[in-house]
Amino acid sequence: MSRNALKSWIEDNSISRVDLARRLGVTPSAISYYESGDRRPRMPVATRLAEISQGAVPLKVWGEAWGDMKPSGTVGSNTLLRWMADYGLTMRDAARFFGLYPQTIRNLITRNGLPTRSTIKALREKCPARFAEIKAGDFE
Repeated sequence: MSRNALKSWIEDNSISRVDLARRLGVTPSAISYYESGDRRPRMPVATRLAEISQGAVPLKVWGEAWGDMKPSGTVGSNTLLRWMADYGLTMRDAARFFGLYPQTIRNLITRNGLPTRSTIKALREKCPARFAEIKAGDFE
């Protein structure tokens, strides 16, 4: 996420930092930190920000674990990202929950290869309400 994109979007849409913070579930000072580049939003916050701004503030999460990851926009990656955002999970949290490697979660989100049968099985077994109908092709 570019701090310039965030600042521009806030100014262009005449949204207060307090209102944006409330909608994202963070403090107003967190918004200021994101703008200045002093702090980086976690995946759930960045996902909500991308949704609220309708893509004007791109979903790009900072940090060594995420790098410049750009979600692929497939049915599978969007389902996984929404699930992570709903529960406030990081990539590492999701990996622990499913019993997978964080890199596997990253690959699912960025469409870097298709998931294996065991990965699909882990998604379906651990979270059937969201992933019961998911298949490998949903990540293409």
